[in-house]
Amino acid sequence: MAALQSSLPAAQNGLSFYETVVCLAKALRHGCCWFRWEIAMLQRWFQVACLHQFACLLAMCWVAAGPASAAVRTVTMFNTYQGPPFVINESAGIAPALLRFLNTQLQGKYRFELFNLPRERLRLAYLTRGRAFDGVVMLMAPQFVDDPEMTRFLWTRPLFEDYNVLVFRRGEMAAIKTLTELKGKTFAQVLGHRYGKLDAMVTSGELPVEITSSELSNLHMVALRRADFTQMNSLFFLYLRARPELQTADFSALPVPESPAFQRRILVGKGNPELFRLIDAALAKLPCDAGWLKVQKDIGFNAIGCKEVPKPGRP
Repeated sequence: MAALQSSLPAAQNGLSFYETVVCLAKALRHGCCWFRWEIAMLQRWFQVACLHQFACLLAMCWVAAGPASAAVRTVTMFNTYQGPPFVINESAGIAPALLRFLNTQLQGKYRFELFNLPRERLRLAYLTRGRAFDGVVMLMAPQFVDDPEMTRFLWTRPLFEDYNVLVFRRGEMAAIKTLTELKGKTFAQVLGHRYGKLDAMVTSGELPVEITSSELSNLHMVALRRADFTQMNSLFFLYLRARPELQTADFSALPVPESPAFQRRILVGKGNPELFRLIDAALAKLPCDAGWLKVQKDIGFNAIGCKEVPKPGRP
C-alpha cells in the first residue's frame, strides 16, 4: 500500500504512460492486489491520471491477481458409505485411501475434502440440481442414482468391481433362484438407496418394507425378527457381522439373484467437465498405486489388476 501511495504524487506531476507502468509495477511488487486500495485513493488517482494510465492500473492489478486466482481449489468429495471398510476412521478405509491418492495426483490444482452423508441427503440436496451440480461423489455406480445409461452425470473409469448379498437369519432361507421367491417377506432397506428389482416388488406391494437409516440397523432388524431379510454390499456385511453387538446373531448371506456384479466409479457433476477429465486421467494410475494396493490387500476387495489399465470414463 505504501508503494502505491508513493506512486500517486508522481502521477500528479505528469508521468508518461511508460513511467506510469513502471510505477505501478513497483507498487504491485510491494503487495498491491486487486481491489485492495482505499476508495479515496482510487478517486484521487482517477482525477490525476489519463484514461490509458487508469486502464494500465486495472490490467496490471489483474495480472497481480493471477497467482491468487490460480490457487489450489478445495472441492468437497461426497461419500455415502459411512461405515467400515469404506470409512474405518479419518485416515483408514477405502474412502480415505482414494482421497489421499487423488490429492497426491492433483496436487497444486485441487484439494479434496471428504464429506460423509446419507444417500438420501445427497440425492435431495445435491443431485437434484441437474447440470448446476458440479460436485464429486466417490464409490458410486450409475444404477444407484437412477443413471443406468450414464447420461445424467459424468462417470470416471471403474475403481473396482463389487456385488451385493441378501442377508437372512441362518436356516430360514435356502439358496434362491429368483427374487419372486421372496414375495411376502419383510424387507429392511436404507432410506434413499436403490435395490433394483426389489424396489419394483416393494412398489407393487409384493414385499412389506421396514425403512432404516443404515445397513447396521438393517442387520439388527433381521436379528430381532422385525424383518426377514435385507440387501447390502458384500464388504459391508463382512465387516458389520463382526461387530460385538452382533456376535450372537447368526446370519447367512446369498448373492442377489438376477443381479450381476457392478463397477464402482466416481461421479462428477456435468457442471465440472475439466475436473472430471483430471480425475479420470489420474485414475489410470490407481491400479498400480502402492497405497491403493495395500488397502486392497488389507480389505480384500476385487480391485482392477495393476496391468489392466481401466478404460476411460464416460464424459
